[in-house]
Amino acid sequence: MNGAVVLSVRYEAAAVFEQIAFEWFDADGVSRTQYIDLVVQQVDGRWIGCAVRPLAKVTQKYLAKRSRIKAQAIQQGFLFDFRLFTKLDLPGKSGEHQLRNQEVFDVQRETTDAGISA
Repeated sequence: MNGAVVLSVRYEAAAVFEQIAFEWFDADGVSRTQYIDLVVQQVDGRWIGCAVRPLAKVTQKYLAKRSRIKAQAIQQGFLFDFRLFTKLDLPGKSGEHQLRNQEVFDVQRETTDAGISA
């Protein structure tokens, strides 16, 4: 997933996790489970959730649901923030550079983990 790759290379990201379950309540008080696409643990200790969506699926209904989940996640201390991540967050060349940088970092990590100095 390109979103996870880009988030993992940002300086503030200590770790990135995928599909983290969060229990929330809808308007009728019914308990629901939301699987948050990406959760970033930042170096400052904050946890940021990211919903990854194609633009075509970002509807008013979806935004209202995500807003409710965000409020509950923050109130419960589960997340510091819950953000929407779309292809607009990867603008042109900038996104390409971030993906290329991630490939370089991955190679460096592999050689370091294998005990080979890069």
